[in-house]
Amino acid sequence: MLNARILAATLLMACTALLTSCGARLSIADRAARAFSSQAQAPGEPVVLPDFNPSLADGKAVYSKLRCAECHGDKGEGANFAAPRILSDPTKEQADRTPIFQYKILCYGVPGWDHPVLRGRLSNREVWDLVFYVRSFTSPPLTAAERDRLGTVYGANCADCHGEKGYGDGPLSHNLAPLPANFHQFDRFFDRQDSMLYNHIADGLYPAAMPGFFGRRDRMNGVVFDQRFIKQMARYVRHFETDYEPTDISRDLEGAGSGKQEDPHG
Repeated sequence: MLNARILAATLLMACTALLTSCGARLSIADRAARAFSSQAQAPGEPVVLPDFNPSLADGKAVYSKLRCAECHGDKGEGANFAAPRILSDPTKEQADRTPIFQYKILCYGVPGWDHPVLRGRLSNREVWDLVFYVRSFTSPPLTAAERDRLGTVYGANCADCHGEKGYGDGPLSHNLAPLPANFHQFDRFFDRQDSMLYNHIADGLYPAAMPGFFGRRDRMNGVVFDQRFIKQMARYVRHFETDYEPTDISRDLEGAGSGKQEDPHG
């Protein structure tokens, strides 16, 4: 009888330890979900906007420099249970965070979430490059062919107001109040979610002169502004604020890649 009681107690302790271990793993995922949930608030710290368009190539170099892939994986898929798939999973809505929100998370961290704080460890430009590179995991950059195709549609439907290069300086802009949006205005568009851009294109913007395009047909270019195409146009708007080409920064980082990489946790 005594041996049976000892055996039962041992089994109970083992089960308790196992459940506790599972609970610890789940709590990590729970903390991640809470930190990046739609209710999470970015820290109220200052935001220093960049002087130039963030570079995807430079951001990739920074991602490598900080060895982010050791936790997050090469494409944000998550390399271990300590870093769940929160960067490449569309259901976690990472592409639908504002760039400013993500900048604050990288610079200042999130209470209750164990992630390196990068303020003071990277230049401001490097942080913005990293933000836009991470965003590309769930909102891939447009290819040259896509930019050309969407640019033709943009030119036929949007450029008269927003300008060919997106500066809000189209030939009709001086007749409009308020003026058409300048897509290079970082303080405005870095604080916009992709879903907001979609809504503005689909439904229009009152009292501005921005019309709603949902359901419209561009017969000349053979497109219908349905949900799928409007999402592509929202990505095209984002391309005005993104540098697709490598700069001297990424070349320098890649050149130093054979050396010792920085430990972001150290």
